[in-house]
Formats: sequence, structure tokens, C-alpha cells
Amino acid sequence: MTFFAKCPSFLLLSAEENQLIFYRLVSKHPPVQMFRLLRSRGFTSSFKFRLLATSSVASVGLFTFLQVVPERSLIWSDASLSKLPLPDITESISVDKSVPAFPKNIGGKTDFTLLGYGTRSVTFLSFRVYALGIYIAKEDIPKVQTVLDSKFMSNFTNKTKGSSHFEHVSNALKDATLSSILVENLLDADIRFKVRIVPVRNTDFNHLKDGLIKSILASSKTKEIQREQGDLATQLDQGLDELRKPFTTRGSFAKGNALLLERLPNSSLELSSETYDKQGLLLKQTHLGEIESPIISKLLLLQYLSGDKPLSPNTKEKSCEQLSLLV
Repeated sequence: MTFFAKCPSFLLLSAEENQLIFYRLVSKHPPVQMFRLLRSRGFTSSFKFRLLATSSVASVGLFTFLQVVPERSLIWSDASLSKLPLPDITESISVDKSVPAFPKNIGGKTDFTLLGYGTRSVTFLSFRVYALGIYIAKEDIPKVQTVLDSKFMSNFTNKTKGSSHFEHVSNALKDATLSSILVENLLDADIRFKVRIVPVRNTDFNHLKDGLIKSILASSKTKEIQREQGDLATQLDQGLDELRKPFTTRGSFAKGNALLLERLPNSSLELSSETYDKQGLLLKQTHLGEIESPIISKLLLLQYLSGDKPLSPNTKEKSCEQLSLLV
């Protein structure tokens, strides 16, 4: 059990469940497969060596042991432990204790998977407004590697520290200026994202609308567009008008309900809401409208994923960590 005591991710599981994982690890992931797994992860060299060595010894030991003791007699065999009520730790994640857990995956016309999550706070008192999650379309995940390839990142290697492509991408996404460039290129490649917003207290559609508009207007990119007074400024004004319409005369919005902002393939933004009961069961899904101007979805996502003052710093940090792992 020493191995498991040193691995925090195993502390959530019982001893029997840890035995099941270890048995499956060494019996179904021999050293060659383990080597491939290690190559795809950002582990240190010393940790890779220790884990590979442990896997090799364990595989040989298990093989020898199974020649003496029949597998059916082991308390941790697949046959016995497959019946264990393993905890469901993969379907959802707690973002804020005051609202229901967020799903890690969202289905529908497009399947999305969670990138990052956190809370949006306002004022110097850090008054929490809503919990949120940012999702990426599963089909578009390969595009991240294509857009943020080594050739593109070579433009910034003199501005970022690191000895590997992963480190350059990771450090660039942490930088206020470079993160805006990288995220904008991802958006220009029509990568689809979905933002799930859940208020932590009762509010109304009007407040949600005002919050989104203020977030867009606070963007440094928005201010740059407004100063230039070109075609983008016209698109911005039209887009803000489009954004106001879905929220008119819709009334209250209860704590725990969800507002969904989905970026479509044409860069338009589809708005919908989900109504839940007090037990967190979905009662109704409502289509609110669609903002055709692509500038709105771009500015909102830039505010969430980049810059020196993102709308939710912890959400931006988690999302960018995951984006780095996709390259």
C-alpha cells in the first residue's frame, strides 16, 4: 500500500478499489504500453523511471504469483471486484457548494467536454455572482494541436521560457498579451466552445444580460475596436443589440438554473437556459435566441480565456492548463 499512499489521486478510493486499479494496471498495461503512456504525459524523468521499473517488476511478480495461486481465489480478481459499487467520480464536478455540480460532458447536437471551471466575482469584496464552466467541442480538440503547432509557437519562443513545445504553449497562455493572441487564433479556427453559467443566488434575465454586456465592453479588445471606428465597431454595435433581444421580458432566473452560451461553427452564439428543481433534476430546456454577429462570441471567450483581468481567473487558469495538454 506504500505506492498508493504516495499517490494523492488514489486516496479518494478504498483499499479494495485501489487493489482493483493496481491489478488492472499491471495486468493490462505491461511495460511497453506503460512506456507509451508515460511519453504522452508531463512526468519528470525520475518519476517515469521509477514507475516504469515498478510496472515491470509488478508484471513479472504478478505473472509468477498467478502460476501458484488461481486467480479466482484472489480477493482482488476482476470476477469479485467487478461487483464492487465503485464511486461515480467521473460524471460531474463541484464548482461552488451553493449550486449543483457541473457535468463534465454535455451532449446534444455537438458533444462538449469540460476544459475549466470556477466562479465569477465582482467588487473588491469578491462578491460571488455565478459559477461557470467552459467546455470545448470534442470534435474540435485536434484543431488545438494544429493551430498551436511548433511553427506557430516559434513566433513567441523568445518571449516564453521552456525547453519543450508544451512549456512554451503553457507559458504563453499564462501571459496576458500572448494568451490573447493564442486564444484569438483558436477562435479564428472556428473551434467551438460552450459556456455554462449558474447564478449562486436568485437573479433575473435582465441582470444576466447586463453582466454579459458589461463584460464585453470592459474588454481591451472592445475598446480597441471602438477607438478605430471601423467595420468591426459597426458589427459590435449590431451584435450588442442582438444580445439584448433574447433577454427581454423573461422575468426571474432562479439560483441553480443554467444559462448556456454555445459558439456555433459559423462563430454565431446560441443562447439557451436550463431550469432545475430543488433536487437538481432538469425540468426544462429553453432556446433563447442566436446572436449572428461573430464578434460577440469572440469577445466573450477572449474575456474568459485570456488577458490580465479575465472574468474568472481560476476558470482561465484551469482552462489554459487543459488547452496546454492538448498540444
